[in-house]
Amino acid sequence: MAAGELRDELVEAKDRLEQIITGRIHYAACPYGEYDRRVLTHLRECGYERVYTSDGGRARKSRWLQPRNSLRCRSNAEEVRHLLGETGFSIKGLARMCKRSIKRWR
Repeated sequence: MAAGELRDELVEAKDRLEQIITGRIHYAACPYGEYDRRVLTHLRECGYERVYTSDGGRARKSRWLQPRNSLRCRSNAEEVRHLLGETGFSIKGLARMCKRSIKRWR
């Protein structure tokens, strides 16, 4: 996304929505997990208090960048336990952590 388009998405759209709802928008979500360091920098500069991604994983109250998880009708008990943090290390979790790290630094 070009710089002008990014500004439209993160600043102009936010300002317009705040005018419509006559309130402040505190949170943002990155659709489809599409973000990089440049987007995160702009989100911080725009003053968002928390940003949600579709990366999956454990959320932590103190973190600015929060993963979201999806449960589907095919999700089994083991998947739910893993999302809730009741199970230990997994290759899938390690892969997700690496993917998030790469997206934040590129």
